[in-house]
Amino acid sequence: RLHPAPPAPPVIERVVYGLACALDFLHARRIAHCAVRLEHVLVDRRCVVRLCGLSKAVHCPDGTLSRSSIMFHVDYQPPEWSAVVDPFAVDLFAMGVILYRLLMGRMPREQLTSSKGERATVERTGVPWMRRKEAVTTMELLMSRHEHLRPRGAQLKHAEWLREAADDTPLWALLDVAGLVFSYDIEGRDMVAGSQPVELQHFRDAYPRYNVRLETMGVTAEDRQCWVHLAPFMHPSPHRVPLNASLPFIFRLFRGLGLRFLFVVDDDNRVKGVVTRKDVARFKEERRQSSYRVKEVYISQFSRH
Repeated sequence: RLHPAPPAPPVIERVVYGLACALDFLHARRIAHCAVRLEHVLVDRRCVVRLCGLSKAVHCPDGTLSRSSIMFHVDYQPPEWSAVVDPFAVDLFAMGVILYRLLMGRMPREQLTSSKGERATVERTGVPWMRRKEAVTTMELLMSRHEHLRPRGAQLKHAEWLREAADDTPLWALLDVAGLVFSYDIEGRDMVAGSQPVELQHFRDAYPRYNVRLETMGVTAEDRQCWVHLAPFMHPSPHRVPLNASLPFIFRLFRGLGLRFLFVVDDDNRVKGVVTRKDVARFKEERRQSSYRVKEVYISQFSRH
């Protein structure tokens, strides 16, 4: 089960993506879970999410249920709790509460904000800076008081910040051979019984390999004279920076990766220029309280007369 402490951002993305797929599968068949809570979200070592607790699920063809029929199953009650409720919106609200706990490491507090006793579920607290703003926006929409603002499971699956959640990464390939790399100490000296050295083959098997000859693909001589525009399919990497990249960010890339140049691309991933290490060395930044200034440094300023 998920630990109450905030996990790493890639883990949050995979959990939210898996939970959105599960709810989309149920809601597309007009089935409401009615008992979505953190204890029913199971995650294995590859971060494959399974939603259990389906014993309280009900078939809801018209999209409405009475509050008395599900009030004993719902742990996270939405603010629109009335005599007739939308069970699908209740599931989405519970998903927002789970996302809140993943981001903040605790449950949202319930506060009375009016004489009618409405539940203030979105707490105005700071979110750690390393969390993505898109995740916070999704959390606020899922926990909104207005049901029509809550994104459905089909919309969440195609969210921008969840695009890479279903892809394999070297980290998941490493965890797939967890018995080979786990150790009892942080230095890796006291290894778990049965440990073996990690090989490059463990990462190669995690990615698809297409050992297909060009002759078997039906490519004609005329096709070989054509072009393929790969810019829309290129994946952004640290070796390419956008036009609005800051000077400290580019400087850290040069220092951390030991690069000699960086390509500058626009929003359509088209190359607009090249930045070299000498270009970065020509500028100097100054920070004084809330002011930030960048000025160009000329060689004549360092020359001796």
